Amino acid sequence: MNIIGIDVSQGESHATLITKEAEEIAFKFKHNKSGFQILNSYIKPGTIIIFETTGVYSAQLTTYLK
Repeated sequence: MNIIGIDVSQGESHATLITKEAEEIAFKFKHNKSGFQILNSYIKPGTIIIFETTGVYSAQLTTYLK
């Protein structure tokens, strides 16, 4: 199982993917279509995504992940 932890900020987020082999891969993405495509490239079936909802800053991410 892969896990992605996301630190949500205004306009951009920093994330770390932890693979089932315990490899850590850090990346960042903007809160727009191309940024969410970057995030999506790390999401595999069964991936758990964790982030703190931060109101306005996390609204676009929350909508995208639904």
